[in-house]
Amino acid sequence: MTQRAATEAVTTLPPLRLRSLAAFGAGTAGVAFFMIPTASILLFYFTDVAGIPAATAGVILLLMRGLDAVVDIPLGLLIDRWKPGRFGKFRRWLLLIPIPILITTVALFSIPQLGPVATVAWAVVAYSMFGVLYSCLDIPLGSIGASMTQRPADRTKLASARSVTLLGVQTLIVALVLPMLTPDRDLRTLFTVTVLVLGVVGTILVFTAALGTRERVSRPTESVSMRDGLRMLRTNRPLFVISVTAFLCFSAAAVFNGAMVYYMRDVLDALALAPVVSVISFALTVTAALLAPWLVRRIGKRRTLFIAALTSLSGTIILLFVNTAVVGFAGIGLFNGGLGLIVVMCFSMQADTVEYGQWRTGVRAEGTAFAVFAFVTKWAASLGVALGAFVLAGGGYVAGQAVQPESALAGIRASFAGVPAVLVLLAIVLVCFYPLTDARFAEITGELRDREREGTTPTESPSSAEATEMTPSPSRTR
Repeated sequence: MTQRAATEAVTTLPPLRLRSLAAFGAGTAGVAFFMIPTASILLFYFTDVAGIPAATAGVILLLMRGLDAVVDIPLGLLIDRWKPGRFGKFRRWLLLIPIPILITTVALFSIPQLGPVATVAWAVVAYSMFGVLYSCLDIPLGSIGASMTQRPADRTKLASARSVTLLGVQTLIVALVLPMLTPDRDLRTLFTVTVLVLGVVGTILVFTAALGTRERVSRPTESVSMRDGLRMLRTNRPLFVISVTAFLCFSAAAVFNGAMVYYMRDVLDALALAPVVSVISFALTVTAALLAPWLVRRIGKRRTLFIAALTSLSGTIILLFVNTAVVGFAGIGLFNGGLGLIVVMCFSMQADTVEYGQWRTGVRAEGTAFAVFAFVTKWAASLGVALGAFVLAGGGYVAGQAVQPESALAGIRASFAGVPAVLVLLAIVLVCFYPLTDARFAEITGELRDREREGTTPTESPSSAEATEMTPSPSRTR
């Protein structure tokens, strides 16, 4: 089967309309308006505004998001267990959660001056509440993608919309917020007002997604028991591989983004040029996302992800060895451009693991599959930002000091480029072991259609299914 045929012969559903893609993109943008501030500027807020030591801030970011991540898989199982209602299985969550998470996000960036212990306590409670609510919003939205279509090109378009909006919001926030983080401003009021405005915009966009998307892929059953959901997870090797790959790449992105303000301000002395960097990065990201469906049709998802990771790796290598703003901006652009394509492919490939799990076990559990993916990406965010904080502390970074010592500058550079380089390199190695090629996915979806017509379910044991996993049946290879 040719690569183009493999990407087209997988479903009888019509292609997604532009308005569906736009509604899904609006939802991902809305979620990003809540998530990006915590990923990009929360560490700075903790250290330079709330007055929390860098090492303590790192512990908070790591442990609270880590504890919160425990919620993800049980939540995914719960979502799959509930039967669809008026707004489907997933969209109702997009109507219930935005207001509570708006209030919590504003509280997280409005820590009053209460003394060291009370300040840390406020940060811990607010950040843990934010993480739980974020899971209740992100898992249903991510699960909608797998239920809207089975077409690889359409799933890549959905993932492209997610990538463009995610990094578009990041670009907007970096361009608007970073230049304002100067000592002469009232940073406490600035953060509270800015996060409130961003949250209101995010709430409106998430409501738009709830009303504009539709769940179109048929399910064998309306409700999935938790036992069946866990059985699907145990046998889903592609989900494991792509989740760990995403963990490594998103950890690299979290370290990179968390150290951006320090690198721009203290190493390049070019914080005022942050909007220029953001525009360059966003332009490359959009280009990568637009190329993604074309690349998938011609070389497949796995090879496209491999190219994306190599692009990001080249950016970190440049940043390790340069001190000039122009070349540094080029390295940042390469990293973010490759990252944009990485995000597209990871989310697109994760959606394909839903059909794999259904093929292996007869259980279609979009919520559970995405919950695992969300679990590892959330750990990536917390570990990445915390790791960056520990590297800063180890280098001797002094909050509020205009000129940092050489050891602190070395720590900033290691956090911004060295750690991401190692993580992306590990991801490149792991991509080589991803087993679900586009041709194999086409065979699996074809078998699922045959089962639906015949009213049958998988009967082979896990061991026999594993033995045939990479062996196409003759009827599917002609």
